[in-house]
Amino acid sequence: MSHLGRSTCRRAAALTAAMLALPVSAAVAGEAPSPQRAPHVFAMPVTPERVVVAIDAGSRDDLTTAVVQDDTGRVVGRTTLTASGKGLVPLSVATNTRQRVRVTIGNAVEPPAPEVSRVVVATTETAYLRTSSWRVVNKRTPLAPDEAPSKVEKVQGVPLDERAAVALRQLLERAKGEKVELYPSTGLRSYGWQQGLYDSYVRRDGRAAADTYSARPGFSEHQTGLTFDAKSRSGGCDLQECFGTTPAGAFLREQAGSAGFVVRYTEQNTKVTGYQPEPWHLRYVGQWLSGYLEDSGKGSLEDAFAMPPAPSYDR
Repeated sequence: MSHLGRSTCRRAAALTAAMLALPVSAAVAGEAPSPQRAPHVFAMPVTPERVVVAIDAGSRDDLTTAVVQDDTGRVVGRTTLTASGKGLVPLSVATNTRQRVRVTIGNAVEPPAPEVSRVVVATTETAYLRTSSWRVVNKRTPLAPDEAPSKVEKVQGVPLDERAAVALRQLLERAKGEKVELYPSTGLRSYGWQQGLYDSYVRRDGRAAADTYSARPGFSEHQTGLTFDAKSRSGGCDLQECFGTTPAGAFLREQAGSAGFVVRYTEQNTKVTGYQPEPWHLRYVGQWLSGYLEDSGKGSLEDAFAMPPAPSYDR
């Protein structure tokens, strides 16, 4: 398992600092910033060829729409903001490149409200993609065999990306306060670990069946370190669909989002992800995106980022 080189990380940090020094708001990130009351815009890479521009109008309830333009002034995307002032605009960006875009936030009524304009950098460069907490991993957007989080922490002996680890500790504290028995069983898995796990399922159930509940190596969210599988100390329904009916499952449904996690595979999005419901499978995306998903009613990352369904490995 290899990690990003220090020189690459220093380059990414230096670029981010340079962007923040620009006279207009220009930023690129691997982790969404904390919610702010003032209008705020940032860009997150989600696949090698897709970046999502996120708009947060903050406390400005007179701002209801956002338009994104490239350097030539051509409109490349637009969105209507949610009731809480959030919106996403997906952009196609060539692999390992970047482009500046201008985001104008206004409204669709007459007379128009004063507009807010921001410039952000949309990049799919490897250093940023590999650290993006919004990275989509599904049956058509795999990870490289050597991809792994740059910083890992353990929670109750389970390794995770440090951002997911911090959020999980908060979630476990809340569960403890509500007397819910909950703990992580697995988190980060290497490509090789996933290979062995998947192969064992294929031997037992056949490839077609295994593909409905286990990811092939390179296609597992666990490789990012942003995902953990939850169990309840009472057992019984662990790693089964009935886990969703237990106190632990109900707690995660109601509280995971406040810590920045989402239940990634649900009955509602099975046709999009190609996986059976897994109410124990929690993916860290950060509080901004988990809040947006709840506000917008989007049932999956694919839906939120306007990506096609990925129910199979066939393109």
